[in-house]
Amino acid sequence: MKRTSLLLSAALLAASTFTLANEADSKNGLTVYAVQNPDMVVTGARIRDAGITDATINALRNNPNLTGHIAVETVDGTVKLQGVLATPSQARSALRTVSKVDGVAGVQPELRTVIFRSY
Repeated sequence: MKRTSLLLSAALLAASTFTLANEADSKNGLTVYAVQNPDMVVTGARIRDAGITDATINALRNNPNLTGHIAVETVDGTVKLQGVLATPSQARSALRTVSKVDGVAGVQPELRTVIFRSY
């Protein structure tokens, strides 16, 4: 049941209006994606945001306490996290991890847990 919920949530996330680019390999049970909005124009700020997204993905993938799926999008230094994690403590851990990434101006969490509590 838990696995089915995670897979269903990941499928719904992938069906959003954004495209998921460069699916990261799963590590420690966590899959992290970079989200690209096809309508965005690439500028210097967008290149900086791409670097923040990459650093955020690496930080999340290196957090051994996370299991689930997270999509990462950065706009003007604010990182939006969308996805499903196993527990509320994992959601809090993800927020702490991202807030420590160099260049992150803010975090916009849209995380759900398997027990359907939002953060």
